[in-house]
Amino acid sequence: MDRARRPRTQVAGAAEDAGRTHRPQAQADRRSNSPKGSDIECVAQLATGQAQSAEVSKIGPPALNRRVADPWLGDAIRRRAPSKPGSNIDKSMHVTHAGICIALRVMLAISWLAVLPATSNAEDAVRQPELIEFRSGDLDLKGFIWKPAGSGPFPAILWNHGSEKSPGAVDSVATFFVARGYIFFVPHRRGQGRSPGPYIMDQLKTAGSASERSLMLVKLHEAQLGDQLAALTYLKGLPFADQRRLTVMGFSFGGIQTMLAVGRGSGYRVAVNCSGAAQTWSSSPDLQRRLIAAARTAAMPVFFLQAQNDYDLTPNRVLSEQVKASGKRAESRVYPAHGISAQDGHRFCVRGVNVWGPDVVRFIEAHLK
Repeated sequence: MDRARRPRTQVAGAAEDAGRTHRPQAQADRRSNSPKGSDIECVAQLATGQAQSAEVSKIGPPALNRRVADPWLGDAIRRRAPSKPGSNIDKSMHVTHAGICIALRVMLAISWLAVLPATSNAEDAVRQPELIEFRSGDLDLKGFIWKPAGSGPFPAILWNHGSEKSPGAVDSVATFFVARGYIFFVPHRRGQGRSPGPYIMDQLKTAGSASERSLMLVKLHEAQLGDQLAALTYLKGLPFADQRRLTVMGFSFGGIQTMLAVGRGSGYRVAVNCSGAAQTWSSSPDLQRRLIAAARTAAMPVFFLQAQNDYDLTPNRVLSEQVKASGKRAESRVYPAHGISAQDGHRFCVRGVNVWGPDVVRFIEAHLK
């Protein structure tokens, strides 16, 4: 009985030692030297399993039913005949298991590709804004048009950008609305983005005093209002735009532009003001008076929004009250703080559309009917 037990004990001990010695080390090597889930890792795991089998097979038949960890098939029992290292059988096992790993990876890739057709044509269109040109006075200005798939006519949003030098196409906001069936037009006002002319922030730096800067700010915005209205004329001329469902929307300096348009009407049906004048309200009494006058003659309902930690919540509060006093509907929302700083809160307009977007869509659609 003792003799019968001894060989089995040696085999079990050797197998135990092989698993303890080789497997953890091989796993550590894979973790440090190859990306997780890669073909290299897959082949390395299988090759390591072969090395373990080769060593245990020298001891005897129990290696036939060893449990081997496989990165794709799980911790499964792999049955195979023992083979000598370097033999044709051993080499074929390398090729077979490597092939299995690669085949399974291909199958996974195909499964991902099967999901891609679910991406709608509208989403494809979202990725391809068109650069256009429109005339404002003696300037040829540029802008980006985002259009849903189809022939329309679609409701349209004209986005008034802020004071940034390079507004771009405002992808972070545009894609949200285009996916919901809206044209999204981003005209670049003079001196910003792709449009020629002096940059408004450089012009403001030439002011000799705070009072001069306050007055200059209003005059420059009046000039840029001309650019916005020229862009609106261009938008109305698009055959796929529904002229009866036009929205004006803006952020920061663009919120100022939006309020100037609110006081004129000009063909818009509804307005959205995000953080307009939040950085300039307290330092420009001339701008305060101009925006309050625009709100008092509001020609459309206005949705006001900003984050709690924006620079100044006063403009939205005051202007929303004035719009209501004009007899037009106004809704004002202050959302939870976005980020840490006041600048983070200000950028909520372009970085938090998934938070405020549904509220804005609800408001717009209620007033475009």
